[in-house]
Amino acid sequence: MVAYDIDAGLLTVSTFDVLDTKRVGSSDEREAYLNAISSDGVQHLMNTLFELPFERVEDGRIVQLPEPELRLPREKHIPKGPVMSTWQKFAQRKGIKKRKRERLQYDESNEDWRPRYGSHKANKESDQWVVEHNDRDHAEVDPWAKMAQDKAARVAKNRKQQVKNFEAAEGRRVPGQINLAAVSNRKNAKDKDGHVKAAYDMASKSTASMGAFDKRVNNLEPAKDKTQRVKAQTVRQQPRTNIKSEKDANLKLLSRILNTSADDRQKGARLDKDKAANLESDRSQRKRARTSK
Repeated sequence: MVAYDIDAGLLTVSTFDVLDTKRVGSSDEREAYLNAISSDGVQHLMNTLFELPFERVEDGRIVQLPEPELRLPREKHIPKGPVMSTWQKFAQRKGIKKRKRERLQYDESNEDWRPRYGSHKANKESDQWVVEHNDRDHAEVDPWAKMAQDKAARVAKNRKQQVKNFEAAEGRRVPGQINLAAVSNRKNAKDKDGHVKAAYDMASKSTASMGAFDKRVNNLEPAKDKTQRVKAQTVRQQPRTNIKSEKDANLKLLSRILNTSADDRQKGARLDKDKAANLESDRSQRKRARTSK
């Protein structure tokens, strides 16, 4: 007879008895042998469930399962708690506890109880019909418009500071908002080094010596100057030119400007007056179009 270990909390049946190797090894008896053991184990589990206290309902019985006896290992890591901000860490270190305040507050102008915070809060400054003038403000300054601007600035500052606090709590830095690789002369702007490599290249070439005589940081090579440099040639290094060939080249250039060839010039040809007039008319029309814009 096989001894079963039943865990009603997990609805599982297990056994540590050694199976009959002869019957398991036989292809004819293996299936029937394993089915008999499994059926016997499920029957023991059902007998255990019917012994538990139950509650009768319209459709039958409801059984409250006990606590599981088998402790299964966790599949994933235990979730980490929320990241604490700078103020939360300071309050925990100093033992500062948040004092619960009442949600409603009496509004003197409306003579009614209103929420302490929110768009319809009590004693809202922007709803006051008279506001005390600040000596530091100009006489023409609208105090209600200034209140709205100051509130928007405070909200933006608080959000920015909150992001910095959580980034610092997680040990990370806020990424730069300007893509340095995009504004530099690098071919691949989306490399894996990102802003660090681009910032190092720009900083290393910011000195007068273009980084040639600066101290190296962590044995890093100075950034190479990839600009094209044209060496100045001395008079002896310059190639000698033929006077006749230079004269012919200048004449060809002049004939191109005048829109005439050398043969036409020998025949006494003149400029095409119609073509010149058309070019001048086109140029004046483009000029008028630019000025009208």
